[in-house]
Amino acid sequence: MRIALADWLLEVDVDATDRYTTKCTEDHCLCAYCRNFYETVDGAYPAIRPFLARFGVNLYGPSELMPFEPTLFMACYRVTGRILHRGVQRMHICGIPVRPEEADEKTFFLWIGEMVLPWVQDEPEEEVVSPANQPEFMRRMLNKWLETREEDDYS
Repeated sequence: MRIALADWLLEVDVDATDRYTTKCTEDHCLCAYCRNFYETVDGAYPAIRPFLARFGVNLYGPSELMPFEPTLFMACYRVTGRILHRGVQRMHICGIPVRPEEADEKTFFLWIGEMVLPWVQDEPEEEVVSPANQPEFMRRMLNKWLETREEDDYS
């Protein structure tokens, strides 16, 4: 199936993507940050689920989920397909940047970020320990996100 987003053209195998991302839902991290994402993202950003469903992406099956802070997230979803035309227009859903990025000739990633979510866990967010809040991980993820944002600057 071909999907046009802004001035981008993507070819997507919806069924293969659905199978893959549904399988990813079985392998969730159970740290408080990730639990918080899974419990709040749908309510905070209700338009994301139908947007991702067009691609066959299960909202709860990201390839990577990156909390930059306890309530600030970026998610990466693997899509079976390819980018047929790389556009120059920035894309957003619910005011959140969306960026397709090629992985190989048969897959690409949809990066969705910067989602700000309410904290609903019993643990105080400042006391939660996770690989995601270790300085080295945070530095790598922040650098990755900054690189993506720089590449996205078409002005």
